[in-house]
Amino acid sequence: MLVVEGFISNDTTRIILNRSIHLQDQYTGYEYIPDALIYVEGDDGSRTENGIHSDKGIYLIPTGPLNPQVKYRLHISLDNKEYISSFLNPLTTPAIENITPTKKAKGEPVFICVSTEDKLNQSRYFRWKYKEHWEVQASLFANYGEEIIHEETNSKFYDLNTPNNKYYCWGVDSSKTLILESTVKLQENKVTLKKLVEIPCSDDKLSILYYIAVEQMQIRKEAFDYFENLQKKPG
Repeated sequence: MLVVEGFISNDTTRIILNRSIHLQDQYTGYEYIPDALIYVEGDDGSRTENGIHSDKGIYLIPTGPLNPQVKYRLHISLDNKEYISSFLNPLTTPAIENITPTKKAKGEPVFICVSTEDKLNQSRYFRWKYKEHWEVQASLFANYGEEIIHEETNSKFYDLNTPNNKYYCWGVDSSKTLILESTVKLQENKVTLKKLVEIPCSDDKLSILYYIAVEQMQIRKEAFDYFENLQKKPG
């Protein structure tokens, strides 16, 4: 079966195409598809340029700004077959109101939480992704070392403002799990202090500087149900 993952979005639409495998087949990795014809079209007759395959089944489609009054769908041609999604209006995701660090008590972990509200009540389903950056320092200050030039070993002091800097270091990480929330059972379409990240108090992420960039997306019930199903463990 053809598996299509992604969202039609402003600027650039990112779609991943791969194939499912039989339950009795040995899994050797994703069966990525690099040779499909894929584009986005609107019910007003508009159409994007064909998507470009970048890597591992990932297609980048130059969508540009989407018109909220136009319905869009994905069109895929592969192996003499046509695959077409339903026409849908774009959702305008509300802004993130706050990204808040919270901590219950001394020695407890730090939680990075997000809050938002959809006053237009377009959809009651949300998804988040994030990317973290943090600064750490080596336990020992090292600015002296050796380098080999023309088969000769030279000792020198390193300038900390060069790539030879071994003292100031930075770490990078991103969300590895699906972060979802539904407000269906609430009177207001409002999310308050949804936990994104849990950081132990002894983690070096909190030692010097910490930065997090959060991406918020409002999704439809069908997408929420799909992602929620992916979260469920077999059995």
